[in-house]
Amino acid sequence: IKTDLAYLESKSPIFRALVPAIAKDFDNQDVVVGFTFPDGSKRISNISANAIVPEFKNYLIQFYKWQVDANADGMFIDDLTGLYPADSFSDAVMKQFGAWLAARPDQSALAKYEVADWTAFNYREFLKRAGYTKTTIDNTVGKTIGASDAWRQIPLMVEFRTFLIEANQKALIDIITEVKAYAREKGRDNFIATGNTGELAPGGAFAVPYFDYLTFEHAYLRNDNPLMYQSVMPLT
Repeated sequence: IKTDLAYLESKSPIFRALVPAIAKDFDNQDVVVGFTFPDGSKRISNISANAIVPEFKNYLIQFYKWQVDANADGMFIDDLTGLYPADSFSDAVMKQFGAWLAARPDQSALAKYEVADWTAFNYREFLKRAGYTKTTIDNTVGKTIGASDAWRQIPLMVEFRTFLIEANQKALIDIITEVKAYAREKGRDNFIATGNTGELAPGGAFAVPYFDYLTFEHAYLRNDNPLMYQSVMPLT
């Protein structure tokens, strides 16, 4: 199966519609997971997209409505806390962040950055001009923040993470409430919404009132020779 992005874009109307939502790293490259096989061939197994971008959020709403129509028992949403900041530098997200900054009620806190028009602001380019690199961003605001507060020293990173959290929560609430309302309209009051949050993550707590069930995923490493990975789902 061909899974290169150019092939998908040429063949799939759905993919073409979702291109604006494809996640981008700090170098504005697509966030994809791929594998190289023993014969040297490469395949993409996963293309990340950001649900705070309307094109993807609206597609997900329609996708779950199709599940209602197909008489599925319910819907399941993973990764409730959204994409990591290091994977959230697409042009679409940059525009949303600029608009979010422009709408901040306290503009005095932003005056020191001397930005004339926040709606035209591109945070990625702003940080690049300040000397930041993908390595720096990945190591400080990548998949794990860790005990270090180094990420707080990056200009506007506190605001950026706040924006991403707020936007992701709103997107998920929109998805769940619209799909559940649609299910009720179709006489499917028993349509279930289930979500997964890792390690009782605080970032997923907002979703509790909107889901019928939540799974809390916990994983750990045991043994070092051979290395073994143990994954459990202790609570539902």
